[in-house]
Amino acid sequence: MANLRPTPPRPPPSRPAHFPVDIRDAAAVFLRTGATTGPLQLPYMGPYHVLHRGEKYITLEIKGRPYIPSWDRVKAAHLSPAPPMAPPLLPQQHLPPMAEPLHLPHPREVAPCCLPPRGATTGIPSSSGPVSSPRPWQTRSRRQAPNHRHPLRLSPSPHLFLLSLFPASSPALVG
Repeated sequence: MANLRPTPPRPPPSRPAHFPVDIRDAAAVFLRTGATTGPLQLPYMGPYHVLHRGEKYITLEIKGRPYIPSWDRVKAAHLSPAPPMAPPLLPQQHLPPMAEPLHLPHPREVAPCCLPPRGATTGIPSSSGPVSSPRPWQTRSRRQAPNHRHPLRLSPSPHLFLLSLFPASSPALVG
């Protein structure tokens, strides 16, 4: 045990680190955020323009300022070339002249087509009229929805609701 010596440290590597060709030659790269992302958050930001490439770090231009992340935080951005510019359209000489603009009457001049005549019933019950059974609930897409109102909360008193369940002639309530 006394003869054991610690191994000497390794010298730094003399060969450069290997980086994929697409990262080394890319004009723009994506930068990994490094934070834990939620379900709809992207893990990379960018693309960002590459200013300088070093042995361990890369210099990017982010918001007009240089930013220096390590190589393992970047991914090559494969950008599609810009579409060619189309020549401007020249006006055609053989087009017919424009027609006169359409004159629309003022809304006050148009007779109301959707309003019922005065004195006609609209089908909407008045507040003083008889109360009908409640309509089933409808969603905005006009589907029938279940009525989630609890019967105890609808009745004026819970005791009246229980008495309606058990008639007075029931042996359970007779003393």
